Amino acid sequence: MSMFDQARDAAQKFAQDNPDKVREAVQRVGEEVDQRTGNKFTDQIDQAEQTIADRLAGDAPQPEESEQDQA
Repeated sequence: MSMFDQARDAAQKFAQDNPDKVREAVQRVGEEVDQRTGNKFTDQIDQAEQTIADRLAGDAPQPEESEQDQA
């Protein structure tokens, strides 16, 4: 298992164990990005935040594994 795989697995476990903390962090980052871009991308940022919240709740489909991950 590569170092990237270990980091990904650790991040996934943290997100599963702490969904509220992850949602809060995503919201804070979204607000900061929105502010720094002069609110030009508010809709896209809100959509990304909602997608992440849905995935944390298990409501959104997970991305397919790449062919490289399957090998």
